[in-house]
Amino acid sequence: MVEASVVNEAIQSYFLEPNLTIIAEPGRFFPETAFTLVTHVIGKRVRGEKIEYWIDEGIYGSFRPTLYNSCFVGIKPLSVKGSEESSQICESTIYGPSCDSLDAVAIDIKLLELQLDDLIVFYNMGVY
Repeated sequence: MVEASVVNEAIQSYFLEPNLTIIAEPGRFFPETAFTLVTHVIGKRVRGEKIEYWIDEGIYGSFRPTLYNSCFVGIKPLSVKGSEESSQICESTIYGPSCDSLDAVAIDIKLLELQLDDLIVFYNMGVY
């Protein structure tokens, strides 16, 4: 999240108009970091070099706002069973639990390899 002071400094540097007024929509700025979601890996499939994971939340629940808005949701995998140091980074896709092909939470991202019951933390879930 960009803090207001950084934005204000950039405005002063790049816009030389002294009476410039900036109006921002606060709906994303204020609540973005208000919520964090923790999910469990409930399924895993390896297809060649890619790994597909299923989690216990999807676009028909907490991720519904990501369908309509370009939101930045931070993702951090947390290994429950093993050391994250021994895991390798893999091309991955995360799906919700519905078995609907549209229930894709994150497509073609790089993640440490996870196992069933590991956790994935999603940051910046407070938008809309």
